[in-house]
Amino acid sequence: SRDEETGAMIVDENRCIGCRMCLVACPFGGLSLHTEKHVVIKCDLCGGDPACVKYCPVKAIEYIKADKVGLTRKRAGAEKLSKLFSLVSKEVS
Repeated sequence: SRDEETGAMIVDENRCIGCRMCLVACPFGGLSLHTEKHVVIKCDLCGGDPACVKYCPVKAIEYIKADKVGLTRKRAGAEKLSKLFSLVSKEVS
């Protein structure tokens, strides 16, 4: 299921049978098997305040809420288009 607030995918420990099929299917390697509970565990974004982001000494990890991801991508795309139009207009003139 998906956490509505953070957008993270959450493993339902009550339904997981520990078959590991999701570990095989995940292209990111973001899942592991809890050695004692024998259920899959996955990052839950620390409930919306990921510790990895907080403690990364070089700030290489950034947490962006799910609702802002689309806006961030649109801004990045607009910036690329702006640079492209600038280059094209210089070539034309």
